[in-house]
Amino acid sequence: MIRKASTRNLAVSLSSLRWTREEIESCLSRRFPLEARKLVPKLARALMAQHPKAYSPTPGRAAQILAGSDGFERLYRLCKKGNHWPGHPFERATMMPTRAFVDLPLPHLLSEAEVADWLLLPLERLQYFADPYGFAARSPEPAVTHYVTHFLDKKSGRKRLIEAPKTTLKTIQHRIKSQILDHIPQHPNCFGFIAGKNCCQAAQKHAGEAALLSLDIRDFFANVGKARVYAQFRCFGYPHSVAEGLANLCTTSTPPDIAAQLEWHSAKTLMSRHLPQGAPSSPALANLAAYRLDCRLAGLAARFDLNYTRYADDLAFSGDKKCVRAVAAIAPKIVTAEGFTVNPQKTRLRLAHQRQVVTGLVVNQLLNIPRRDFDLLKAEIHALKQNAGPARSDPRTLSRLEGKIAWVEQVNLRRGAKLRRAFNQVVSPLL
Repeated sequence: MIRKASTRNLAVSLSSLRWTREEIESCLSRRFPLEARKLVPKLARALMAQHPKAYSPTPGRAAQILAGSDGFERLYRLCKKGNHWPGHPFERATMMPTRAFVDLPLPHLLSEAEVADWLLLPLERLQYFADPYGFAARSPEPAVTHYVTHFLDKKSGRKRLIEAPKTTLKTIQHRIKSQILDHIPQHPNCFGFIAGKNCCQAAQKHAGEAALLSLDIRDFFANVGKARVYAQFRCFGYPHSVAEGLANLCTTSTPPDIAAQLEWHSAKTLMSRHLPQGAPSSPALANLAAYRLDCRLAGLAARFDLNYTRYADDLAFSGDKKCVRAVAAIAPKIVTAEGFTVNPQKTRLRLAHQRQVVTGLVVNQLLNIPRRDFDLLKAEIHALKQNAGPARSDPRTLSRLEGKIAWVEQVNLRRGAKLRRAFNQVVSPLL
């Protein structure tokens, strides 16, 4: 019993430290008698070897490492011999960001109570929305769950699950995004879901190249689990309890009956806590989870003098034909090593004489809309012109078409002008 309590007390102290060898040794030296301190360096090395992270482990993980360490066993025997035991933890929780995040203006949150105050919620309501044990996610009652789910059909014929948070949780996630995540710098080769960047800029990087390699990450959001999200908040400097709570607020597990409607590999991933596609906080967290992947792939591209971009789950390399072929054999292995999976059915290697597409745009010479998309939009406008019924004056239909035309104008002004003239012929009689 004494051993268990001592391990727990020491583990709580270790979980509150800046995770460096000097800090660990200082903590251990203060907690043990003088005759035991010669064993401290060995135990500190063992702790860092078992937890090679930039942030301290959770209390449970620290206790697990201590229990399996030979150095701690020897320390325990010395404590038992002298009847000198580590007392209750005395280190106070502090913000301890890793070097990359030291100067960022992030909110100071040191406890769950402070998080609740920051979100303008009672503590029990915060815990209800965090749903740490997944009770709400497993509930058969729609009123109890925090997400509204629906499916979108993909071009491949498969389904995409959208998990949209309900109003209060959505507001919480918006605050986490605006006050924390929007302050975190993203990788320069990432173009998706970032203010000031868009898919046109990503596609422009590959215009007029001899070869283009396109890769797709399977279940991009779902493959970012709670552990990765927790690790991000720990790197931002938040203590264990705060990082745990924020990670719970930004992740969910899909009810089994919903997940069962998808392919087995997707269903298995979704039933664990993951980033929900449809939450306002998910895009930024997914991009941050892929930061190391972007670093490695950008380095690979630079080595072969190629262009590299990532727009959400869409990876693209372009440049010399031989170099692109070499990267095609290496890049999927890097993606796998970083905890993601390449969808082999969407891997494409296209040369200059073939149609090259990045983020839905043709990039063979200049950026352009695919001819098929242009023809379909033109046919839709023509059909509306021929229709004298209520659909012709439906504001939702007109707004949707105008949005598509504006998108074409942004990419190809000449083609957009043609569509705009045809659309105005439909709208003018209604004015």
